[in-house]
Amino acid sequence: MIIEAHIMCWNEERTIGLTINHYQSFCDRIILHDNYSDDDTIDIAEHMGCEVQVFGKKGVLDDKQYKDLKNNCWKGSNADWVIIVDADEIVHVKDIRGKIDAYTNQGYTICKTMGFNVYSYEYPISSYLEFTKGQFDNSYSKLCVFNPKRIREINYDYGAHVARPVGDVHYGPDKLWLLHYRGIGGHQRLVERHAEYRKRMSVENKKLGLGVHYAYDDQKRIKDWLAAYENRIEIDVNN
Repeated sequence: MIIEAHIMCWNEERTIGLTINHYQSFCDRIILHDNYSDDDTIDIAEHMGCEVQVFGKKGVLDDKQYKDLKNNCWKGSNADWVIIVDADEIVHVKDIRGKIDAYTNQGYTICKTMGFNVYSYEYPISSYLEFTKGQFDNSYSKLCVFNPKRIREINYDYGAHVARPVGDVHYGPDKLWLLHYRGIGGHQRLVERHAEYRKRMSVENKKLGLGVHYAYDDQKRIKDWLAAYENRIEIDVNN
């Protein structure tokens, strides 16, 4: 069984090694789709043995390009299963290869997930799973793990929060964890990150109103982060 991960990223030098380490623990191939990072993201990924493919336009954040890429980058893959994620999204379940192998044998072709946003003031040192407190967010329960030989189209909407798969669609009975680590490193890191995104917003994004959350008032963003942090629950990632 071959599992292939497609990871979308831009300027993730602080955490991309953690992302790659996680997926290398159970994936046979990792392709990093990079939107013209101008930090050390690409060098780190290549040094760790990933294939890197650059996409989009330099200096431009265009959600349509991300959507088109996620809907098509896996097509023609020889893998038995593909994983389509952003660099801060971690698919996890105990013995994930065993779970996916069992799904293959049982005829399932796509996995459901349970999405959580994780919050911490610190950064993980060797594994994202050092931090497992967060809040459930159903919009992050993405259909990001599927069989590319039997799913013909995944039909993600913007952000991949909604998908309309076409083909031999059979959902596995259990849910994998999908942990979103945008909220690590404290609220100031999120404020600074979103300020960078605002500067890169494409004309098309602005016309369509995509990525509007990047333009939220910084004080509101901080208030929301603090409230989420105070109301975290422990996620039993070993279950």
